[in-house]
Amino acid sequence: MTDKYMLNLWSKAVRVEKGDYCYACGQPAHSVHHVIRVRHKLTRYDPKNGLPLCAECHKKAQRSIGWDVDLIPDDKLYLRERANINIKDWLVRLGMTMKEFEKFAADELKAIIARGRE
Repeated sequence: MTDKYMLNLWSKAVRVEKGDYCYACGQPAHSVHHVIRVRHKLTRYDPKNGLPLCAECHKKAQRSIGWDVDLIPDDKLYLRERANINIKDWLVRLGMTMKEFEKFAADELKAIIARGRE
């Protein structure tokens, strides 16, 4: 599975769970934004780490540290904790390889998308 494929699944799953409108202003969403930056592999494909945003609010989120996390108070602590976990340590704890983790994540994202079609 390529990263592009996984990010596409992630974006679809976020939209299924959170809708197609900007979480900040209510306008139609232009894209899905990673609250915890993409470089954090543990939260990279986690739907809780995504927000549908319009183009203007997406720019604002990318310029302002912490502005976006305040839009999801229920997931704020969860995301901050996950952002500080090293993916290699997490995989050892789970007894998984990175490929197994990505397959697990893909299966979870596909299940969310399928529930949205019901």
